Amino acid sequence: MKKFLLTVIVIILVIAAGLIVFKDTIIKGAIEKVVRDTTGLHLTMETLTVGLQDQTVDIKELKLRNPSGFEDKIMFDFPEIYVDCDVKAIMKKHVHLEDMTIHLRELSVVKNSKGELNLNALKAVAREGEKPAEGKKEPAKEAGEAKPMTWQIDKLHLKIEKAVYKDYSKGKTPEVYSFDINIDEQFENITDPYKLVVLLVTRTLAKTTIAQLANFNLKALEGSVSGIVAGVQEQASQAVDQLKKIADGEVPVGEGVKNITEDTKKSVDSLKDQFKDFFKKEED
Repeated sequence: MKKFLLTVIVIILVIAAGLIVFKDTIIKGAIEKVVRDTTGLHLTMETLTVGLQDQTVDIKELKLRNPSGFEDKIMFDFPEIYVDCDVKAIMKKHVHLEDMTIHLRELSVVKNSKGELNLNALKAVAREGEKPAEGKKEPAKEAGEAKPMTWQIDKLHLKIEKAVYKDYSKGKTPEVYSFDINIDEQFENITDPYKLVVLLVTRTLAKTTIAQLANFNLKALEGSVSGIVAGVQEQASQAVDQLKKIADGEVPVGEGVKNITEDTKKSVDSLKDQFKDFFKKEED
């Protein structure tokens, strides 16, 4: 009996050791599958660190590659993606990310020599275009079809630095347009990984003229994430109202400042930048 118990303990320890050694490889494979399913793109990453005790995933230098047929190799360049997740929920086919930080260094939009746009190769973009018209029902699921995995991102911190547009359709030397974005925003309650990809694209292109240059239908995509963006704009509006009350003397400075959270102040800063860009265009 003692020998049997000892054998069981050894087996458990070996399995536990294997999970610790190969946890990064297992999670890396899961991330690659999710990215392929939602974008259709292949990825590379420099490092992936998994914290078992605090249930975190920290990815450095993740890059999503363009499909074949495009002169540039990289579409999305992320210096860091950090996730605080609920591991137990994943076991029940529910991806619950309590806190997520995405830092996008650069989005490279490319029109190749054939006039094809790399953004149109994104599964999330194609999916929005294939949605049934209003009033029509989605196709019924077949009996026995596996239940899809559900998603919940409680808080998303999105930082975007830069966007570049390269047009190779007019010759070997591309026309190049570069835009500094400098977005730092907070979003809440995202329940669709496809909408996360769309959010990345729309928030990046919103402060550029890339959509017009590339003849890309940005408004249709923005409509699909309008509910997510509206939450940020509502927070910003509340903060502006609070600041106005402080300026008018309706609320004491100390109390007013206390009521404005860090997240809201970042949203206000982002909107201020957008208005600054708008007035700059009007002056030009």
